[in-house]
Amino acid sequence: MTSKSILIALVAIMVFGMVGFLFSLTRSGTEKPPPPASTEPPPGDQIVGKTETLPEFSFKDYDNRAVRSFDFRDLPLVVSSWASWCDMCMNGITTLAAAQRTYEGYVAVVAINRAESRAAAKRATDTLGVSEKLVLLLDPSDSFYASMHATTMPETLFISKDGRIVDRIRGPISREALDQKIQALLH
Repeated sequence: MTSKSILIALVAIMVFGMVGFLFSLTRSGTEKPPPPASTEPPPGDQIVGKTETLPEFSFKDYDNRAVRSFDFRDLPLVVSSWASWCDMCMNGITTLAAAQRTYEGYVAVVAINRAESRAAAKRATDTLGVSEKLVLLLDPSDSFYASMHATTMPETLFISKDGRIVDRIRGPISREALDQKIQALLH
């Protein structure tokens, strides 16, 4: 074998070695470990009972008026987190607005937007035709979502008149599940 052949063989081995090494770097970390065992049900109309207290809040509505959790002290309350980029949330907003019409005067329904501008949130609810049909609040710092220990979008809390979180739905909400939970709040 000539020195030229040996040099070509060494270069080929180095090139293949580097390609293999780079490939292994790009593959490491992409394989997902098995998920940890979860105590939470999958998103959907799965209900997780809670006995926490509603976190205090004060947020602005679309008209820049302050709305506080204290303002709802005499009514059971349904509070849902949402964002315009969340398709399941957008479907849920119309369900919440329909429930507000049905239970007006008996239950307050509040939707708190997660850190979007007033313009983006209002454009989304205007498109759905619900901007005037329920209490829509803006949380520019996304503090409420964190305070409610939320893990999904949307996340809906059911709060008794005395401020206790008595139930929650993580994920999309059907009208049937919403009605069932509201009926439980009223009785």
